[in-house]
Amino acid sequence: MSEAFHAAPGIDTTLPTDLVRLLDAIPAMVAYVDRKGVYRYANRPFLSTYAERPTDIIGQSFRVLCGDLYPKLAPHATAALQGSAREFEVVGNAAATHGRWLRATYIPDVREGKRVHGFFAIVQDIHDGKTAAIEHRRLQHACDQGMEGFALYDPSGRISYINPAHASMYGYTTTELLGQTWRIFYTEEVAWKIEEVHMPELMKRGHWRGELQGLRKSGETFDAEVSLTLLYEDDRTPLGFVCNCRDITERKVAEESLRQLQRIDALGQLTGGIAHDFNNLLTVILGNLEYIRSSIAQESTEGDALVGAMNAATSAAMLTGRLLSFSRKRRLQEEVVGIRALVNGMEDILSRSLGGQFDLRIVHRGEALRCKADRSQLENAVLNLVLNARDAMSEGGEVTIQTGNLVNGIGDPKLREKHDGDWVVLSVTDTGAGMSSAVRQRMFDPFFTTKPSGKGTGLGLSMVHGFVTQSGGHVEVESEPGQGTCVSIFLPRTNQPLVPDAPERTACPSGDGRRVLVIEDRADVLRIVSRMLASLGYQVLEATDSPSAIRAARESQEPIDLVLSDVRLPGEMNGVELVQVIQALHPDAGPLLMSGYLEEAEADTDIPLLPKPFTLEVLAQAAWGALREQSS
Repeated sequence: MSEAFHAAPGIDTTLPTDLVRLLDAIPAMVAYVDRKGVYRYANRPFLSTYAERPTDIIGQSFRVLCGDLYPKLAPHATAALQGSAREFEVVGNAAATHGRWLRATYIPDVREGKRVHGFFAIVQDIHDGKTAAIEHRRLQHACDQGMEGFALYDPSGRISYINPAHASMYGYTTTELLGQTWRIFYTEEVAWKIEEVHMPELMKRGHWRGELQGLRKSGETFDAEVSLTLLYEDDRTPLGFVCNCRDITERKVAEESLRQLQRIDALGQLTGGIAHDFNNLLTVILGNLEYIRSSIAQESTEGDALVGAMNAATSAAMLTGRLLSFSRKRRLQEEVVGIRALVNGMEDILSRSLGGQFDLRIVHRGEALRCKADRSQLENAVLNLVLNARDAMSEGGEVTIQTGNLVNGIGDPKLREKHDGDWVVLSVTDTGAGMSSAVRQRMFDPFFTTKPSGKGTGLGLSMVHGFVTQSGGHVEVESEPGQGTCVSIFLPRTNQPLVPDAPERTACPSGDGRRVLVIEDRADVLRIVSRMLASLGYQVLEATDSPSAIRAARESQEPIDLVLSDVRLPGEMNGVELVQVIQALHPDAGPLLMSGYLEEAEADTDIPLLPKPFTLEVLAQAAWGALREQSS
């Protein structure tokens, strides 16, 4: 039994009644297109989606109704009419399906004689499933391509998914890890702590974050930051947990380096304060020794002992300045430096820094080894290189410092080929472990070090490289594993003469009764400075802070000729500001500052500054110079 089905006039096509009922009932859109490309049938879902009444579809042209989609649908329709079934996906363009994903299946209508009479078009809306699959793939790609570790664990703690970043972080492939438990990533001790401490917290709070020591497949451990989050069904049934993980080894190294720098900075500030107090003490010591010397015959035994004490105090002052110069930050102050004398002068401190199990050799080649450089920074560079050499020789060894000239036409031919121009070369060579090519490539990087945590900041070579480069030179390193290391500093050579030391003066300029206002908050320093100035013939007014100094200046019935103030004073006003206030009251007063802080001795100020400690002669010359400058 059959019945006509939504047929167009003049077309004799029928479908069995049962089939028509079935097609109307299924949750899919079904239509029939004959060989001429005319719609002959459409079930109720098809008609309700694409038309208001049957005649909008039945009898209409397949090509016309497809509209803009026809070029995409035509190849499939042609294949179906040739007897080949086709299935494909397409985005709809009708009002009800616009922008939605559809799956179309074209099935040929083959009857007796294998003749194709048309094709059935079965269309299903798959948009929700399609977009869900797209989002799933997008999420899968995001997880797979992420730079941080990501893993999913089932309720038993086994890995159901892990991205490549997580797997490679621990030295595995993803295939090796699927089905493994989280314990594979940790030592027994760490796994026990996770089991007994962190997992209960995860179950209680739903999440946990912290730092753990991970275990690679190779057995190497590393610092990892791990976060865990529980997963639930809607009914709160546990599904497992998700893990995010990243290697924080480099961050930990940087943090430790920062802590080292902070400790160094704190130590520098502490050292500066101690050095200031020490310089004040040396000022008192030297001043009193000078005062005593004036009353003792210099040819006597007491005079010899006094000279020895003064020399020791002067050496102590120089040692304080040298130690501070190794860590201070300041602009380069270039001068003509004799390399031979500089290295020889450092021999004692270098030997003490190396220790008894190391031999220090100093070899000088050539004469007139002079360059333009910052003396203290060059001393710092030499010390850094020697300390690095020491650390490379765990069981002792030999450190050789060699100096020489490299002039065009003179010197090592191999060096001449690589370094044009005239240079002074200073090399530090050790007999230590040497460096691999990988280490050599990073040796000048700030914070890079091969030493254990807490044993070095990785700043030594980077500071040397920065200083030498800033000075117009360069650094060359030769090293092989097991064959030691040679670091050579090349600095531009100069023929300028060394600045000669100032000739000794036989007499100190007299104060001739001029009035000096001295401001110093330490009573012992104030007393000895006043005594030294009085011995030079000055009339001395004393003050211990800014208010008392200003009061003395206002109450003085006679002009003040010189103001000598410490830079750091109690209260809000410093020495520079105080000198300016007193000069407003006494315009003809010459200004002079004094300080035991090395940084203040290099302060950018027009007022002359006298570094502590100082001798009577130095004080006399500084006071005389300030008076002369003011009167000119």
